[in-house]
Amino acid sequence: MSEAVPEALEHAMSQGDTAAVIAALRDIPKENRPGLAKALRATLRVLAKQDDPHLPWEMKQPLRDRERATQAALFVCGTAKDVADHRIRIEDAAPLAREFAPPCLEGLGDALMSGPWPSLHYINPFIEHGLMQRPDSDAHTLLMMDLPTYAIYQKKASLEAYVAANPTLHPVILRVMEIEGTSDASLAAIDKYRRDAWLGFFHSPWSQAQFGRDILLDKALDALAQDWPQFRSGWFSRFHERMAPTLDELHARLPRYLALCRSRIPPTVGMALKVIDAVDANHPVATTDLLDTLAPAMHAAAKGHALLAMKMIERRLRSEPHAANAAARLLADALGHSDAAVQAKAIKLLGNLALDDSVRDTLNDYLAAVAASNRVALAALTGARPEKPHATLDVSLSTPSLPGPCDPSRELPRIDDVDTLAERIAYVFENDTDIDAFEAVVTALTRMAPLDARTRERLAPAAKRLKRLRKPLTQALGQIVAVLLDVTVLPYERQVDAYGEHPGIDIDILDRVMDTVATAQHGAGLEPLDAATHQGGFIDPHRLATRIAAHAAAGVLPARRAGIRALMRLAPPTGPKPNLRALPDSPLLRAFRYALGDTLDGGELDMPLMVAASRARHPGNDDPILLAALGDLGPDTTRAPVFSWHVDTRTSAPGEYVHRRIIVDDGFVPEGADRLLIALHGHQPATFVPRYASQHFNYAGTDEALIRFWATLAPSCLHTFFAAGCRLLGNNLDWSEAQWQNRAYLAPLLEPTVAPGPPGTLLIALALAGKEPGQLALAIDALAQTVLDARIDINALGVDMALLLAGEHVRASRYAKALATAARMAPGMPPVIIRLLEALVAARPDDPPRDTALLLSLLHELLLETGMKPGENLCAVLPVLKVTGRSAALRKALLTLRSAAFVAAPVSGPLNFCRRP
Repeated sequence: MSEAVPEALEHAMSQGDTAAVIAALRDIPKENRPGLAKALRATLRVLAKQDDPHLPWEMKQPLRDRERATQAALFVCGTAKDVADHRIRIEDAAPLAREFAPPCLEGLGDALMSGPWPSLHYINPFIEHGLMQRPDSDAHTLLMMDLPTYAIYQKKASLEAYVAANPTLHPVILRVMEIEGTSDASLAAIDKYRRDAWLGFFHSPWSQAQFGRDILLDKALDALAQDWPQFRSGWFSRFHERMAPTLDELHARLPRYLALCRSRIPPTVGMALKVIDAVDANHPVATTDLLDTLAPAMHAAAKGHALLAMKMIERRLRSEPHAANAAARLLADALGHSDAAVQAKAIKLLGNLALDDSVRDTLNDYLAAVAASNRVALAALTGARPEKPHATLDVSLSTPSLPGPCDPSRELPRIDDVDTLAERIAYVFENDTDIDAFEAVVTALTRMAPLDARTRERLAPAAKRLKRLRKPLTQALGQIVAVLLDVTVLPYERQVDAYGEHPGIDIDILDRVMDTVATAQHGAGLEPLDAATHQGGFIDPHRLATRIAAHAAAGVLPARRAGIRALMRLAPPTGPKPNLRALPDSPLLRAFRYALGDTLDGGELDMPLMVAASRARHPGNDDPILLAALGDLGPDTTRAPVFSWHVDTRTSAPGEYVHRRIIVDDGFVPEGADRLLIALHGHQPATFVPRYASQHFNYAGTDEALIRFWATLAPSCLHTFFAAGCRLLGNNLDWSEAQWQNRAYLAPLLEPTVAPGPPGTLLIALALAGKEPGQLALAIDALAQTVLDARIDINALGVDMALLLAGEHVRASRYAKALATAARMAPGMPPVIIRLLEALVAARPDDPPRDTALLLSLLHELLLETGMKPGENLCAVLPVLKVTGRSAALRKALLTLRSAAFVAAPVSGPLNFCRRP
């Protein structure tokens, strides 16, 4: 039953006087206190609504005092759920609990764990002060993952010292080794930022004495047997290595290590193989068990696993020659490995064995699949005749006939019936990244307005969905639909990035919605001037002329902004130009004529319209006529942007951490620039000051659909778009943050109408070194498509890749992997990949990057496959390349190819493969 709050308590809470609140509570009988809880909760809700997030913290102190005093009263009068919901301070709760023994202590642990703040930093103090028992649940174990942070920042102690001083943790602390955890709460995730705190703790003498080495080792092996994801499993592999088990400890657990060799986690397999190798060298494993265990390693992607397995097979064959047949079958499996060194090792071992006919037949099956450098040796084992490398190879790529922007095959479908319109609206609501579909729907809606009764009835289901739209582009379409259906228009929710910034593209989206609605409301069956007619955002000049004529016939003056957007999208004319002389003169028409190649007529120039026409007339180049007439207004106005880049290297402390980032400069928006210069505002404002090192200006924000929409605003030249992609994608190659939307910057490169130019070339060079598989696959597709379409300058790409490698911004191993995949995509690709590899090998001859051997190996194999000779530049670099070990052997093999009898004549001329700048 709810009771009124006594006047003394009410006054004390209103003054924010916690001491007076406690005094007032002493005067209230214990049995009456629970009845005050409802009123106290209501008071806290009122105080929460009074909180103004824009006020400075010091100005909110009186409100904070009132909240604290009311929370203290609720702790005494309320339930455990109230404590969980209102985050009451432990410095208030502990003395109140001792004095009042409030009912909230009953079930407090469960309430806190299921409350809105199940945080270790909030819950642990209640345990330390004895207000609750430590929960025995997986949820609490997840919280305990963050004990290193709590110990360091809350208790100013190491994890070992804190745990040792808290006996309540001793029975439960090992549970953190028994659960997988989450992406944020796992042993691996915490140790990544806490300098291996958990590794050090469990390896410490205190832990080993408290829990025992055997238990700790068994816990690690139990976790590894679960095959948790590699990042989380990797912690247990590292812990096992840190524990450095003795040979006796390893031998006692041999069956467990044998089983781990079949794990799907490469580091787990690598650890198990090393253990088995050590044990087998001193206590030989049964041959049947050993060979059965090593079989999966022959197919492992990690070549080290296969090489170590073959080392154990070689040792076993020396002591047990009768196992030759079984070993030969395993070694034959290794010929299917992708690494030439693994294949070579297997062939060498097979050469020491007496092979029966069935094994030889198996080896023959691999003859065409092994690396070119291994075919002769394998053929010698089987008695077969290997195929000779190609005597010659035409490395020229034919220039394909590509469709133009206004090719009939690229025209957007016209929507004329209401059923199709309803289906396409529903499709766009679900697939907002399909910009072509969005454009077709907007065009149809505007042309079909005003909507008749049947159309309204058919679109009623779409109207019901408007409230549930959350993506920006679908909300923009939803606003158009709402206006035409005369239903409530819901607000467009502007994006906010992680730094609190709004992207500029939102303004252009809203402007377009307003102009489209205005055109539709005329009800004259008009199409928007700025709606795309062809894929990629292009507008056919003849269609634009028809639209302008239709507006004039209907007496509708087109919006100036719509005309600017239409000119930005204008496709280069092919064939006869549209006849514009019959149309009534206007600033838009004069700009349209200029975009198609006419001279200036000497009249007054509408600056934003003429700048948009200039970008259509001179995509990617300066406009000398308008530069003289209007001056330099900034990049993507009367002149093209000037593009440059470099790798910036900073060291946080000597020997601590080296941070590299790519700096891309494509010009700035001058202060006070006209907002109607739409293309200009895709650049960084001169006044933009990043608040964090990781912050970049981002015109399109973090929504993939809006990024793709940006690519359609001025489709004739996407240099600024690709430059933004270089900044965002190029500074997240290691996927330190999941930015799935950035793949949208690569998508236009697959279109035959898009010229990458220098920024697009750099974008491919960066993306080929990315870690995220989906993004990498898209980059490889973009490389292959631009090469086969003759749209990219291969020499420029090689220079960019070499500079990135020389600046240590990318990894050679990732380039090797990506280029190996690209080489297999089409017959014309290997010669191109060879030239790129030659550029990479020459990037740092005095200090070759790590994994240079992977580049040399791929280059060697491709040269053998194609019969090409090494290029002159590579031959000049190889003798001075400072490499050792396998890299030195590969360098020698490459040098021998210069005079090999089977190779083709040197390639004459550079490999540009580019149809346009």
